[in-house]
Amino acid sequence: MTDPLHPVLLGALQTYGWAFDVAVSGSTAYLAAAFGGLRILNVLDPAHPLETGSLAWVQGNAAGLA
Repeated sequence: MTDPLHPVLLGALQTYGWAFDVAVSGSTAYLAAAFGGLRILNVLDPAHPLETGSLAWVQGNAAGLA
């Protein structure tokens, strides 16, 4: 059972920049990773997230998701 008042780190992934926003749909997480662009992650196993795709920004930062 999870307790939102006491979060526990389950896994980690090296990104290219700050994580400005994240959206999760099923076992896929979308990460707005600043100058690292959009990162697409498989989080089926939260202890071992796997990057399955990305979209680099030519100019600016990925700062939000809709």
